[in-house]
Amino acid sequence: MLWLLTIPLWESFVHNILGINNASEVIHLVMIMIGFYVVFTLNNVIDTYFYGIGRTDLMLY
Repeated sequence: MLWLLTIPLWESFVHNILGINNASEVIHLVMIMIGFYVVFTLNNVIDTYFYGIGRTDLMLY
């Protein structure tokens, strides 16, 4: 959750610290990837829960 609060600082970090000239494009791609990462994470948590309670028939592969 804390890293969500740092999103406004990412562009300056990518440009100044990492030295990438097209920082806005990189940040745009990162924002797109965050959505897929969140979905992937929630899927893994739910799969782990079902596996833990022994209900592997409810898992979506």
